[in-house]
Amino acid sequence: FGAVKRVSSELGKGQRGLEGLSVTFALFLRADIFEKVRELAREPDKLTPAKLLWNDKSLLLRVLEDRFAASHPEIEPGRVWDQYFCATVSGKSARDFILEVCLPRPRDVILLTGTALGLAINRGHPRIEEADLLGAEEEYSRFAFDSILVENGVSVADLERILYEFAGCRSVINPEEIRQFVAKADVKSINPDEVVAVGAAIQG
Repeated sequence: FGAVKRVSSELGKGQRGLEGLSVTFALFLRADIFEKVRELAREPDKLTPAKLLWNDKSLLLRVLEDRFAASHPEIEPGRVWDQYFCATVSGKSARDFILEVCLPRPRDVILLTGTALGLAINRGHPRIEEADLLGAEEEYSRFAFDSILVENGVSVADLERILYEFAGCRSVINPEEIRQFVAKADVKSINPDEVVAVGAAIQG
């Protein structure tokens, strides 16, 4: 954070015979990393972040379309789905399947589709087929599980016990089922009602 300010200032002063440059830097950090930085900052009140939210799911797909289009300029972004993806996966469109499976973050969408693309290439498929996306879902699930363990504020052992209680359940469950799973994990530091409240807040 300090370097960003210094570089902007130095470029603004200019050099011999050169005019100063008006430069703005944007520094992107994961939210959990930023919170750790804030804890160590000498003047945390001077850190003024703007949080990026991916509530608009169409923007996540746009990131993916632009990635594919950048690799293949001859393909229009809107044609990516027809050109590279099968029509349906488990009865849903490929778009809806990806959005339903992934956490709403660009890196998650890119990881899932990148893994599916790798499987398609290895299997000699001319496009990403249903089996490729389903195979990629398994790999992504492991990644998401490990990410949650790393980013959590609870001890890893405790969170791992809780997460394994949810293994095999439906993708959408009601608050009472959540309470039962969390309570079954028997983690003393976690209140099942608080978990439900956090989930409700995230869902808006």
